Amino acid sequence: MNITEIKQYLKKDVFCAMLYNLFIALCAFFLCRILFLLTNISCYPDLTFSRTVTLFAGGLRFDLSALAYMTGLYIVLMALPETFTQNRIYQKIARYIWIAAVVLIIFANCADSIYFKFTGTRTTAGVFTEFADDSNIALVIVESLFQYWYVTIAGIAMIYGAIKLYHTPTGIWHRSIKFYITYLLQFMLIACLAVGAMRGGLGKTTRPINLNNAQAYVQKPLESAIVLNTPFSVLRTLGHKPYSNPHYYDSKEELETIFTPVVKPSEQSAAFRPMNVVVLILESFSGEFLGRYTPFLDSLSEHSLTFEYSIANGRKSIDAMPSVLASIPRIHDPYILTVYANNRINSLASCLNKKGYTTAFYHGAPNGSMGFDAFAASAGFSKYYGMDQYGSKDAFDGTWAIWDEPFLQFYANSMSTLQQPFMTSCFTASSHHPFRIPDEYKDIYPESGIHPLHKCIRYTDNALRLFFETASRQEWFDNTLFVITADHTNALTDPNFNNDAGLYRIPIIFYTPDGELQGKMKGVAAQIDIMPTVLGYLNYDLPYVAFGQNLLDSTNQARATLIDNNNTYQWFQDSIMYCFNDKECKAVYNLTDDATLSTNLVEQSDTTKIAAIRKRMTAIIQQYYNRMSQNDLTVE
Repeated sequence: MNITEIKQYLKKDVFCAMLYNLFIALCAFFLCRILFLLTNISCYPDLTFSRTVTLFAGGLRFDLSALAYMTGLYIVLMALPETFTQNRIYQKIARYIWIAAVVLIIFANCADSIYFKFTGTRTTAGVFTEFADDSNIALVIVESLFQYWYVTIAGIAMIYGAIKLYHTPTGIWHRSIKFYITYLLQFMLIACLAVGAMRGGLGKTTRPINLNNAQAYVQKPLESAIVLNTPFSVLRTLGHKPYSNPHYYDSKEELETIFTPVVKPSEQSAAFRPMNVVVLILESFSGEFLGRYTPFLDSLSEHSLTFEYSIANGRKSIDAMPSVLASIPRIHDPYILTVYANNRINSLASCLNKKGYTTAFYHGAPNGSMGFDAFAASAGFSKYYGMDQYGSKDAFDGTWAIWDEPFLQFYANSMSTLQQPFMTSCFTASSHHPFRIPDEYKDIYPESGIHPLHKCIRYTDNALRLFFETASRQEWFDNTLFVITADHTNALTDPNFNNDAGLYRIPIIFYTPDGELQGKMKGVAAQIDIMPTVLGYLNYDLPYVAFGQNLLDSTNQARATLIDNNNTYQWFQDSIMYCFNDKECKAVYNLTDDATLSTNLVEQSDTTKIAAIRKRMTAIIQQYYNRMSQNDLTVE
């Protein structure tokens, strides 16, 4: 084929035309991002050119995802066999569908260029609820079109240009076997790329990207609006209703009296002590496994501070990081999947950054896996160490991450390169489906016959033993507070744990090499209590927001935590679990005497105490909803 023939082929070929038209739509996203930034440049006074390039490059991932969703029907129509696509009417229909998608893309992004000034965030699906009852919304839109005429003109120009650049293929009729094989391969490639674009990647460990993933590219929360685009923000939050004030208490003063998440330092507090902080989050370490498959953790617990009932605040890995590191529980939805995932938050990292700490998060999976790097960035961690930083795939388990033993060794040695004091966290990975361990350990930890996860627990427990052996030889070890917990439970087989209480029981262990923290405290400790407990132990002297409580505070006589279990609120206090629906307490169980939850004691329970618990519980829920919707999760 000569150049002329190639040009003619590209002009006629349906696949080439589709890719060209999709590229035009992608350019619309790029131009809209430029317009958004120019319109709101006053919000980014210190934005440099290099930062802008980084933000725009990060935005491409979200643009491709939104593009695949918005033009999905067009892609399907154009990917069908030429028996259909050569029809002129068919091509007109496909063109109008593409135009409709591009118009929506440009209109939504242009509208947000204006609306952002008032909200400080990209518009989400909550806008449909927010303005559902406003009869004058059409008038507001018309007035805005004239008031912000320059945005209107830019939007019209982009729509006009996109339509003019659209290319309709004239079609090439083929009957050869070679063509049909080529067509099939093209179709499979397009389908694969479309799915990958929607999800934000095709890796085994890639979760569908959401709003929070923008945090991986930003230095400040406000910059996430540059990375994101409005169609993506709306599509990713469809079905996620924005929180509304439940109005359990109409007076803000009364609400603050019952419960406030704002923690203020005591005037009598001792001087801040700059200890290193290491938080280990263990994949799937259920409370049921302790004393059975965890000889190292069992021995470490004898020299540590533990609790009678240690509780996870969620059932998924994505619930654990906000709970453990930022004292944000899962209420109604996982925090990072809500429309508030880009809220400003404080965390152990952001709080200790203010004290000059080096902060770093470690996870042995490919960088970007599970969105952990995104949340780490939003939580204020200044460094992230994943598989890329580990530097080799020789110890890759083939599915998820670097095996726990080598990665925990990397973790221990890497911390020796950090400037002290430091606060770090590591999320392990090997105790995860498909429940495999390295070949050299298969004879040491054979299948137990109960559940294949158990051998993985034994393997990671031993990896922890080796981690502490290495860490104990580092010069930072003696001045370090270690916290060991789990993300959630898994593979429960014991009836004493395989129930609505046991589903949340995990280890929570505080260890200091000098032995200052030891013993087993009665009552409840939860993931959301870890942050305020650590800050309390360090005598942190700045205010912050936390929904948990300092477990070392001797003035706190009622340690308790709230769990949202499938829209039933479970309240753990002392050794009792209370179950509430929206109106009343439905069940009460004594966990000490009735681990299997077979006897409901609600009829014999103290109604005055239940009323007091419900009062505090509803205050927590209202504070949570209000502060989420008002972006009020930090103390300035």
